[in-house]
Amino acid sequence: MTGKNPFAGWQQAKQERREALVREFLAYMKKKRMRCEYITDLADMVAKHIGEQEGTSCNRATLLRNKRYKALLLSYMAHSLAEGTDAIDRRSLKDPKAGALVLAAEVGAENLRREVVRLKAYISELEAAKTKPVPRKASKTSSDEAVDDLRRRHVLTCQALLAVLKHFDGLLRADADAKRVMDASARPHKVVVDEKLATPFFEWMHLNREVGGAA
Repeated sequence: MTGKNPFAGWQQAKQERREALVREFLAYMKKKRMRCEYITDLADMVAKHIGEQEGTSCNRATLLRNKRYKALLLSYMAHSLAEGTDAIDRRSLKDPKAGALVLAAEVGAENLRREVVRLKAYISELEAAKTKPVPRKASKTSSDEAVDDLRRRHVLTCQALLAVLKHFDGLLRADADAKRVMDASARPHKVVVDEKLATPFFEWMHLNREVGGAA
């Protein structure tokens, strides 16, 4: 089991269709110079449009939870707020309350711009991570093949040493108790292969004693 979502393609297609509907409705609002004081109001209007186009209900919370949709909504809010304040000179306003409202709108627009930039950067990171090739790990099959190759080489080496011992029987002697190969022609017998090097060979001989592995 890979844990892959079988509905991922369908969900991606649905999100792309809805994103197109969001852009379409925001373009219509921009053309009509429609503005919303709160993003929740804008989300309500867009959700209603999506519901009408899809023939199903769409909740504003769905739009605000999705970072792509939210970025589009925030971008529209920032643009519409900026359009409403750029042409106003706060120094010409006599009413302090009016000046405060314009200032609040400007601050709100700047905050929205920053949120849009942050969300766009986040979306770019997600898209880059999705398209970035994932380094391939060594497969289990490759590891198994490497282990099998080492095991095969070990067996061949043990078989070769056994053949040498049999060929020079009387000259070389396998001391299974001490796990050493001795020079039987020397007096006293001289160690040819010590325990450290010969132990794997004697272990192999012990495991294969039933099939003629033991000397």
